[in-house]
Amino acid sequence: MSDARARILGLINRPRARAGSTVLLGTIAGAVASLLAAIVAARYLPVAGFAAFGVGMAVNSLTMQFADLGFSTLAMVHAADATDPAETRRRLIRLGLRRMATGLAIAAGISVVVFLLPSLREYREVALIATGGGAFGCVAMFMVGVLQALHNFRGAAAVQLALGIGRLALVAAAAVAGLGEVAMTAAYSVFAPLAAIAIGIGMARGAEAGPATEEESAEIQLREEEAADPRRHRAIAATAVFSALLLNGDVLLLTAIGNADEVAIYAAAWRIAAGALLLNAALSSVSTPFVLAAADAWAEVGRLMKMGLAVMAGWFVCLVPIVFVGVRILGDIGEEVITPLAILLVAFAIDGFFLCVQLIFYRVRRERYLAMIVGTEVLTMVAVTLVFRSQGELAPAYGQLAARVVAAAMVMLPVLGERAGRLRWFRAASLEPEPAAGIKGQ
Repeated sequence: MSDARARILGLINRPRARAGSTVLLGTIAGAVASLLAAIVAARYLPVAGFAAFGVGMAVNSLTMQFADLGFSTLAMVHAADATDPAETRRRLIRLGLRRMATGLAIAAGISVVVFLLPSLREYREVALIATGGGAFGCVAMFMVGVLQALHNFRGAAAVQLALGIGRLALVAAAAVAGLGEVAMTAAYSVFAPLAAIAIGIGMARGAEAGPATEEESAEIQLREEEAADPRRHRAIAATAVFSALLLNGDVLLLTAIGNADEVAIYAAAWRIAAGALLLNAALSSVSTPFVLAAADAWAEVGRLMKMGLAVMAGWFVCLVPIVFVGVRILGDIGEEVITPLAILLVAFAIDGFFLCVQLIFYRVRRERYLAMIVGTEVLTMVAVTLVFRSQGELAPAYGQLAARVVAAAMVMLPVLGERAGRLRWFRAASLEPEPAAGIKGQ
């Protein structure tokens, strides 16, 4: 506990970390509001309607993750590199236009896939709206990066919060008005991000970038190293793509092998369990600078394993209360969600362990192995889901659980190999500390 307490106090006492915590709190609050928007949809829509809404959310998330090409990081780099405020604004405007263009291009490509997949035929209208909205969601996230680049951290948190609150308010308004899944999807994926973009632009006006901080300089250095080593860059990009498929491919796969009732039940369970993923990712993000700056990588492995086991145990303790509350807030569909929700929570508890330990692979520059792990997770999820296809909504839940078990085993193999004296990934890297910088996409 003393080591954990020292880390927490060290984090709190750093001005930049306090600013980052402000953004993190805004992110969590916005995500909770987005979850409540999905719960409103689950309570008001018929089963078939919520199935379509759930597919729309999955396609929207997939579009945003595929279009995440590091533009938020580039915003920070460009702002830190420029000395003239006018030049900073010109660079960020150009980058914003590129962000919108790439988002629209990715959305267009995914729209073609939506048209071609027979399994999405009955969800096509909602899926196309959600895909187009993904382009606007990308720009909203870019505005968060711009405000962070301008050191307006409260503004960045406000944009995240506005996105979540906007989704909740607009989806609730559509429900009260008696509108269906098409209107709710448009509210969630199009109009709420547009409102967040407007707020972000308003807050960015008049703001000026401050001098580059130590953490920003380290981030720039890390990006320069990645550019100098294309294999590293490709491995990190591949990890991000595989992660997007892992997080969203299960719902889309279920549309091909299941019916609307099964899709609706699984989507409802997934939205509740996704809270665990959010907190896991937040903890991983907060821990990243400490891991990358660790002088003794092998000792850091032990600390990360302890932290991962604590996170996993915490989720196991919370499993029954979360299922109990989730069943009741989902309304009529709640009783059918119990089993897939419990399985997903177990899977994401194991994922908490994995997300803690996997940070060490960035420290020792073994990103290709990490990409292989996440790629294997995707293949495992698909294979197990197809094997259990007769189990309906339980099939993708089993797939997610199997994928997380495989990932936990693979992330421990090098550790056990080092302990047995067969590898020297961690002890050898202890001689070359990595700069303290955040790894995106966690």
